[in-house]
Amino acid sequence: MTVYPFTFPDETTIAVGGWDYTNGEGAYDATPGNIPAFIANMREHWVNTPWATAGVGPSGDEYDVAGNLTSELTFDRWDEWVERWPDAKYYCVYMSVGGSFRNEKMGTPRFNTMVGDYMRAWADHIKEQGIDPNKLAVLLVDEPHRDEQVQTIIAWAKAIEAAAPEVIIWEDPTYRDPREADAAMFEVVEIMCPNLPMFMSGSDAVRQFYVEQQAKGIEWWFYSCSGPNKLLDPYDYFRGQFWWSVAYGSKGSFYWAFGDEARSGNSFTPYKLTRAQYSPLFLTPTSVTDGKHMEAIREGAQDYEYFVMLRDRVAELKGKGVANAALTRAEELLVSGPAGVIADISTGTLSWRAEKDRGEMDRVRIDVLKTLTALRDL
Repeated sequence: MTVYPFTFPDETTIAVGGWDYTNGEGAYDATPGNIPAFIANMREHWVNTPWATAGVGPSGDEYDVAGNLTSELTFDRWDEWVERWPDAKYYCVYMSVGGSFRNEKMGTPRFNTMVGDYMRAWADHIKEQGIDPNKLAVLLVDEPHRDEQVQTIIAWAKAIEAAAPEVIIWEDPTYRDPREADAAMFEVVEIMCPNLPMFMSGSDAVRQFYVEQQAKGIEWWFYSCSGPNKLLDPYDYFRGQFWWSVAYGSKGSFYWAFGDEARSGNSFTPYKLTRAQYSPLFLTPTSVTDGKHMEAIREGAQDYEYFVMLRDRVAELKGKGVANAALTRAEELLVSGPAGVIADISTGTLSWRAEKDRGEMDRVRIDVLKTLTALRDL
């Protein structure tokens, strides 16, 4: 066994999550009886970005005829959730909005004022908790792929931005060709999270479009939602997503969904499932058991961090004016390492049954550690 002369960070750089919905009494197969163990398990696997349902939002809001907030809000459900995740990297909330807010039609001046006051009060409360309001990310419409969905996102995002610009607008568009969407959506969204299998199978022009959005300042994450989850390859589907993130500069890796066992209530009775399941864990109402898929997520987050460590060391040395063969080799590895790995991953290799070489990630990972060692004393 080789122990390399480095200390792994206490926290990973990449945002990791999977629509766990561990707020309140849980959703899908997250239950009051397993939520504490569920959260503990996720944290052990570098999950740092939890998701909540819209029910976590503040309540008790009332408005006057102009749309101004006239009541004190209640934050009990939000506070309970934050207490369960006290040091999250982000707090993501699926708001699932539509064409109105509290019966006020979307797009009116009153609507804009109501939404703005509501989100402003929420952001202020978060700040009072000692949390950066920029950690709140809201998914307004899930997987938008039609114009009416995009127009809803634009209207809500503009109302939120005008009053609470700290709040992150997070979206996961599923257009086969995102160039077909109203370009205004890409002006209001701050984190864009394309579906990775769709991204893999898309044209070069589609991938380039997302690269261009990133260049314009939109942060980029990846997510996957294929199933049945436990028939998918821990290597290509779970761990591999982090290597795509390294290759394309993505800062998040997400999977639908850590708590979704088809609402079966028990992962150990799969013959009772009425649809595909998606959790990388084995869940019962009172227990959580690891699987290879969840272990692969942990390893993927670690792989990603090795490249962060290498990138930071390269930048540090270049800033000092260092120039030698070892540094040149390191710069090349930052590109060739992830590119070589993802070259062998496609939508056709995501099944666990697909024959493949499952050793390349470890070979490159060790190469990164050796390279970091070579740079250590420069």
